[in-house]
This record gives sequence, structure tokens and C-alpha cells, in this order.
Amino acid sequence: MKKEFALSTVVLMTLPAMAAWAVEPDSRVTVLESQMNEISMRTAHGNIGAKTASASPQIQGEYWYFTGDMLWWHADEGGMDYAELWENTPTRAPAVAVDNRRLNFKWDYGFRAGIGKIFAHDKWDLQLNFTWFRAENSSASSLHGQSFLVPLFIAPNFFNASQVKAHWNLHFYTLDLTLGRNFFVSPKLSFHPYAGVKTAWIDQSARSSAKIFSPAASRLKSKDRNDFWGIGPSAGFEGRWFLDYGLHLIGSAGGAILWGDFDVRHKEKNVSTGGVINDFDLDLHQVSPMVQTQIGIGYETNLYHNSYHLCVNVLYENQYWWGQNQMPNFSSFLFERFRRFNEDLSLQGITVDVRFDF
Repeated sequence: MKKEFALSTVVLMTLPAMAAWAVEPDSRVTVLESQMNEISMRTAHGNIGAKTASASPQIQGEYWYFTGDMLWWHADEGGMDYAELWENTPTRAPAVAVDNRRLNFKWDYGFRAGIGKIFAHDKWDLQLNFTWFRAENSSASSLHGQSFLVPLFIAPNFFNASQVKAHWNLHFYTLDLTLGRNFFVSPKLSFHPYAGVKTAWIDQSARSSAKIFSPAASRLKSKDRNDFWGIGPSAGFEGRWFLDYGLHLIGSAGGAILWGDFDVRHKEKNVSTGGVINDFDLDLHQVSPMVQTQIGIGYETNLYHNSYHLCVNVLYENQYWWGQNQMPNFSSFLFERFRRFNEDLSLQGITVDVRFDF
């Protein structure tokens, strides 16, 4: 009887262990499957391969981030020659054009501000950015004696002037909405492709005045306006090569094709008589493509037990916009034959980018 009781006791004590031993392989398989799902994926074609790990900051779940950029840029644009220098001397008769007087933008500050969200679903990111930049320049030229100036912002441009002044304003604003994903393609290299929509407002205005002494002494003034608004698809990519101590090298390239509307107007008047010489609109609808690139170095780190993330980049940035200057070009002596400048706009300089994830 004692032997039977002892045997029963042993069996009862062994059953839970046997049950645990029976369940343990299933648990191990479940854990293994979960781990494999972390590092592998099945494609839409049914293929199984390695999964690209997210390169977004390691903050749990869905989270937001802010970006703020300080811009120190210089703008360049064609069609900003405002006067020609002609010389009429005994060795140069008749008079010939020997030089141009040109407006050149100064280096100016701007800013870019953005907000974004990282989604828990495969770490996709949605970002909205606004860029603000303005530039201007003024110039004046005066001549005496046998030389004279020909103002180029006034039609027709065969007036002989002793003084020409000009001023140019550029107001540049863009709004970008992009969707992308940041992932590693190797242990030290990440890739961030994106696509979205870009809209831009690029407003330009030019004023000019000239003291005319031939064919009739008077003072003329002109005003030009070239306001562009456009919207269209955008796409690009960013790559980062991670170094030690939180440092990384960064480079990006992208572009957009914007369907745009140019609101162009030219107006002239004779200040001496008060009469309006010319006043006409030259509105235009035209596709305006653009490209932009960045290259630089950055530093990033997690803060407060990986609850926040901070990244700072110092970049050289360049943007190139085709056909932005659509103001009239009075290069012909016949007013009826004027052409548009159709010149390009370039923006380049230093961008200091700060990003904070929370």
C-alpha cells in the first residue's frame, strides 16, 4: 500500500513537469517566429528576405518632432543688368557699349520651420516644412562727359542718361508636405526616400529711375512686378553615413515640377510731365521645375533615458529654379519686339538644422 501511494505521488509531481516540457517547444517556436518577424519579411511576391531596420530615433511607439533651420543664403538671378555704359570718344566714334551695370543680391538670413510625425506602422514619417527667405539690392550709376548710360528697365531703351538707379526685391516662400521612411541599408548607412507636394510663392519687384538728357531732358521711372505661385509633385532622398561619437555625414537631393502662374506687370511714367508712358500686363502660365541639394555634417544623441532625441546638422544647401524671371527684356530698339528674360534663380548658402523628437 505504501509503495502504491509513493508511486502515485511521484506520478502526480511529474505530470506538471511533463506538461511544461510539452508546452516549452511551442513557446520557443512562438518566440522564434516573433524574432524572425522582427528581422525578416515576406514580400508582395511571396519572397522571404531581410527586413530593413528603421533609422528613425529609437523612441517607443508613435511620436512627433519639430525642426528649425537658420538660413544664411545668397540669391543669384539672370536679367538683373539695369544699365549699359556707352563711350563716345574721338577714338570710339560712333559710341559703343563697353560695360553693364548690374544688381547683385546681398547675403541675407531666413528660416525654415517644420513639424513631423513618426508612425508606429513601420516607422513611416509625415512632415510639413515652411521656408521663408528675402533678399534685396540697390545700385546707382552716374556719368559725365562723352560717356552716357542706356537704362535697360525702360522701353524703348535708346534714351541717353546721365544717371540710372535701380532696386530689386525678392520674397521667397515654400511649403512642403512629404511622406517617407528612414531605414538602414547597412550597419552604418541609412537611406530616406520621400515623395510629396510642394507649393511656392516667389514674388519679385524692380524699380528704376533715369535722368535723361537725350533726346529730351526729363526724368523717367519704371516699376516691374514678377509674382509666381506654383504647386506640383516632389520627390527626393537623404543618406547618412554614421561615424563614431554620434557624428554623421549627410547628403540629400530632390526636386519638384510645379505648374505655375506668373503675374507680370510693367509700368513707366515721365516724372517731369506726370504722364504714363507704358502700362501693360504680361501674365503667363508655365511649368517651373526646380532641384535642391544638401551636404554637410551632423551630431545626434538621445536624451533623458531615450525619451527624447536631438539632432543638429550644418549643411551647404543649393536650390535652382528654372525660368523665374519673366519680366520684359527691352534689348531691341523696337518696342514691339521685346522678349521675356526667362532667366533662372539660384539660392545657395549655409543651413543650420535642428531637430527635436519627443
